[in-house]
Amino acid sequence: MEKLLVDWSLCQGHGLCADILPPEVLTLGIDGYPASAKMDVPRQLRAQAVRAVRRCPALALRIEE
Repeated sequence: MEKLLVDWSLCQGHGLCADILPPEVLTLGIDGYPASAKMDVPRQLRAQAVRAVRRCPALALRIEE
């Protein structure tokens, strides 16, 4: 299963990823940042994960196989 990874050195807490991805993949903590740095991406949600990576203004997301 592919993983969605957050680069904490780049993430600025914009939250666009959480607007694109459902909570079973990504949730935000109380600080507004992703609650986890490494999340499983189910095959049926891959297109949404790719969109989140492309729309991240801080370029803090990537997908790893």
